[in-house]
Amino acid sequence: MSQTCDVCLDLKYSAQRAGNGEGPGNSNVNVRYLRDFVASRGCRVCLFILECLRYFEFELASGDFVMLSMQENNETTILEPLTYSTVQIYTPSGQPPAWQGIVTGRDLSTHPDSQAADDFIESCLAKCEQHPTCRPTSTYVPTRLIDVGLPGNTEVRVVETVPSSQDRYVALSYCWGGLETIKTIASNYEAMKQGIPISNLPQTIRDAITVTRKLKVRHVWIDALCIIQDSASDWEIESSNMASVYRNAYLTISAATAACVTEGFLQHEHFAAGQKPPLIIEWETWTGQRTLLGARMVPAETTHTLDLMDDDTPPLWFRGWTLQESNLSTRVLGYHQEELWWSCLGGSACECGMLDRVRDKSKIFSFWPFYSITDSQEAYKDWHEVVTEFTSRVLTISSDKLPAISGIAQVVQDITKSRYIAGVWLDNLVADLSWQACMENDNIEANHTVIPLVNYGAPTFSWASIEHRIFYSPGWVSARSCTVLDADCKVAGQNLLGPIDSAHVTLRGLRLETTLEIGPGLMDPDKKTYVVVHGSKTLRPEADMALETFEFTNENGVVERSVRRSPPGSSTKQAESGTPVFLFYIGYHCVGRLRKGGNRQRVDHAYLLLGKSPRDSTKYERIGIVTEGFQMEVGAPEASECSEALEDFSEAIVTIL
Repeated sequence: MSQTCDVCLDLKYSAQRAGNGEGPGNSNVNVRYLRDFVASRGCRVCLFILECLRYFEFELASGDFVMLSMQENNETTILEPLTYSTVQIYTPSGQPPAWQGIVTGRDLSTHPDSQAADDFIESCLAKCEQHPTCRPTSTYVPTRLIDVGLPGNTEVRVVETVPSSQDRYVALSYCWGGLETIKTIASNYEAMKQGIPISNLPQTIRDAITVTRKLKVRHVWIDALCIIQDSASDWEIESSNMASVYRNAYLTISAATAACVTEGFLQHEHFAAGQKPPLIIEWETWTGQRTLLGARMVPAETTHTLDLMDDDTPPLWFRGWTLQESNLSTRVLGYHQEELWWSCLGGSACECGMLDRVRDKSKIFSFWPFYSITDSQEAYKDWHEVVTEFTSRVLTISSDKLPAISGIAQVVQDITKSRYIAGVWLDNLVADLSWQACMENDNIEANHTVIPLVNYGAPTFSWASIEHRIFYSPGWVSARSCTVLDADCKVAGQNLLGPIDSAHVTLRGLRLETTLEIGPGLMDPDKKTYVVVHGSKTLRPEADMALETFEFTNENGVVERSVRRSPPGSSTKQAESGTPVFLFYIGYHCVGRLRKGGNRQRVDHAYLLLGKSPRDSTKYERIGIVTEGFQMEVGAPEASECSEALEDFSEAIVTIL
């Protein structure tokens, strides 16, 4: 048995794991050592690595390092740390593997409409057809589809389906971009059924027709053409069917690169078009068989782990509607800037193979696992993650907030059987009320950046009542003292999971009356922030938005003051020090142990910050949330609720609008 090279480890993951690598699958190698081992021991793998560095013109001095990345899935890359230039080592498709476990790679496409791209799609579909979880479970078809005809046809048309139809269809997920282009409305509906010249359609829709025809599928579903855009009732009905539309599509096309519908997604060049051809050399396998060994530039790992904070994030991922469009689909074909991506319930892939390696690093690129969940608590946990992601995205029409996530809500409801109340769940209500608005700073000016949704009807206890990113903290434990007495929600239309007219929840729990004060900011004392006093502590609430003091006459005819969210354009004074507010205890977050192995942990009490409702002074409205840190023994039952922090609280019943 030949001895493993001490420098390159023969590019084997097992050898790296057995040694002292620089982390899981990584080994930093000095270029000088590579050259020395080639000269002194004739290591052919080291020689190949050096040839890769020369061929791809890595400008490295003798003392510089490169990272050899050997992953458990047998993918091997050479990374130049400063530029993130990444070379993938592989065996070309159709050749015997150069060594056991080496990745076999097909040609990378230089263009999304190329033969190599078509081959990748065909390969992914063939594998997906073997996944039991990806097989159709329903014969559902949408109300309307676009008949794309045959290749060469110059027109397409809107067709009305029948429930017994078993037509396959493709769905399109894309950015409309607010442009006024052709769409189906009541006045042109009959004409759209007669025929639509493809030349009249925006480029993204034309490209979707091209891909659908290549897939040998006769129909495609596109919201702008399959929903009557000026019919509120049609929108309500069709938006309530989104889960079924995307779940039962043969495939969903994700036009990730197009910021608007006129841009298209088949016109740009891929990453491989700007790179040197692969380096291919003759090689001999461990059994003496002749084969080929290849090396090629591939998109960097960082391009596969983007999130919404990155500058080059695909435009599609900023759009609110597309979160459920991708995550309700069983298959998604992604047209990205550098290559094609594929996701299905059985796994993820990209042309270069990197996506499979990093898919656990960002849930943006994989499915929310709702279709495989049977446990309600897991569904509620994933709902919090979805809402956090969803509120990071943009909606052109604010009133779409609940409809744009109603498809995912339908799946959660199917799992939990719980009642849906404007974005929160009755059987998980206390935990669902613990959301916080993400503020960049702790001062009042930051709160003025949050916009309330006017004339929308979302209750203040729901995250859907503000136009801002929110989050849920992990490790939540609901207070046993907090119980739900009543909850009601009146929907505004035919989508039972969509827009609402009104809602309320009634809770019994521990309440404390205190006052809202204006104090110095924690990060910048020169800027003012909201504070509330609780015993000897001064706590800084996370206000949901800008707050203001208002006066009202109570049920006894007495004029009182309270605090409410400040509506846009309000001329009322900002919140004034000394205005009465209320803390209502709902539970705590387990932050973590104070030290490793210790039996003490940090917990954060969570209190809803409430003001009297300007609509009904006997009821309340949420204006923020307050957290307060404590220590408690790990595993102590209800220890937090026995703490001195709650001694001043008294039991009360509150109805929150």
